[in-house]
Amino acid sequence: MPSSNAVPVPSRRGVFQNLAFSVILVASVGIAMFDTATSWLMTGLDPDPAIVSAVQVATMAPMFLLTIPAGALADVER
Repeated sequence: MPSSNAVPVPSRRGVFQNLAFSVILVASVGIAMFDTATSWLMTGLDPDPAIVSAVQVATMAPMFLLTIPAGALADVER
């Protein structure tokens, strides 16, 4: 008779069993690759640091400016 206190065997897939985690991880890697590629392309097109940083600010500012209010709104209790 098996005991009721048996410890379950952990899956080899670990945290990758969770679909949401896997999707967010793949999306995060894709975003990091895109950011690296745009920086690399900008330094090839125009090596001026001010232009390269302006392009990076233009791509990241909307996400930064919209995610902070979105997080604050999500935390507001009704």
